[in-house]
Amino acid sequence: MFLTRALEKILSDKEIKKAHHSQLKKACEVALERPGVVAADKYFLPFELACQSKCSRIVNTALDCLQKLIAYGHLTGNVPDTTTPGKRLIDRIVETICGCFNGPQTDEGVQLQIIKALLTVVTSNNCEIHEGTVLQTVRTCYNIYLASKNLVNQTTAKATLTQMLNVIFSRMEAQAEKNKESVEREISNNENRERSGSESKDEGIDGEQKDAFLVFRSLCKLSMKPLADGPPDPKSHELRSKILSLQLLLSILQSAGPVFKTNEMFINAIKQYLCVALSKNGVSAVPDVFELSLAIFLTLLSNFKQHLKMQIEVFFKEIFLYILETPSSSFEHKWMVIQALTRICADAQCVVDIYLNYDCDLALANIFERLVNDLSKIAQGRQAMELGATPNQEKSMRIKGLECLVSILKCMSWKEMRTYRL
Repeated sequence: MFLTRALEKILSDKEIKKAHHSQLKKACEVALERPGVVAADKYFLPFELACQSKCSRIVNTALDCLQKLIAYGHLTGNVPDTTTPGKRLIDRIVETICGCFNGPQTDEGVQLQIIKALLTVVTSNNCEIHEGTVLQTVRTCYNIYLASKNLVNQTTAKATLTQMLNVIFSRMEAQAEKNKESVEREISNNENRERSGSESKDEGIDGEQKDAFLVFRSLCKLSMKPLADGPPDPKSHELRSKILSLQLLLSILQSAGPVFKTNEMFINAIKQYLCVALSKNGVSAVPDVFELSLAIFLTLLSNFKQHLKMQIEVFFKEIFLYILETPSSSFEHKWMVIQALTRICADAQCVVDIYLNYDCDLALANIFERLVNDLSKIAQGRQAMELGATPNQEKSMRIKGLECLVSILKCMSWKEMRTYRL
């Protein structure tokens, strides 16, 4: 019923009478003339033309109907696209929906309909999208967040991005679990083929372990984009994009499942892309960027340290310890570092790991020794004074330094610690 009503609503719009909408008008009339229940995939053309009409009322109607058709499983797009060989109709549907966004001037109602439709596509169990099409859905919501002047649309786009990423990475984890038994069977079959002289088969990477990788890599690259010279503008697209990408990366890492934490493809992505992004953003003068970088590093230290021995050493030397030891570092940056160190020093296993894996390795830096020396100076108030900090700030910094030293002393008497060498 909503299919018929949507087509009739488009036909009743006064814009439809204009000559340049003649193809759209005919497509709607042809679709309404077809008797009986026909697969909604065959009705896509009028909605595609409606989305390209540049009339916000018509586009709104078309997007609303497409979203409902997908949500109720009437439009799956799981058939070949007759206009583009090698593609499926769902790829063309997503491209059409994304094409309705034309920058900041896009009607605010249309922006919201695009977000709703794309979220429905990503979360639907009836249609399936992968690789470039997945990236396109994420990119469009990302761009709406950056370009929209409507606060509600910005908030909705950001929340939608988080939900999309949760679905993409959850499906990857679930699919990997399903594939586990089949992979084991395939390994067994390959061994049997090798013994019999037959060729083994390589199943490759499934669509979901690849979609998640592509999204993760794209966010890392976005977070690395440089900011304009001069004082940072909190409303600039560049800074808002950097902060959003870091927030989304943090969300992914905090909810990472067993596959993401152990799969070589993701571990390599963290080393090649995320750690490079952290090395750039970890020295940022923008407090929000710096704080997010610290939060990401703490998450890596908690969940991925066994894979990142060299990277952790670099981060401590070039960011944590450098900021603590440099008189020109701002109080705000030093305060955020000391807050992060408070969390690290409260984890006895982490403190022991730092000592065993760096100070006890003759080829690496004495991270533990330098850390204790720096905290001792902070506890005495020497470095805070150099910054010209207020008396209250100096007192707070000294207390934090002492708290960290007390935590380290407690760690040294931790009787049930498990030694862990990276």
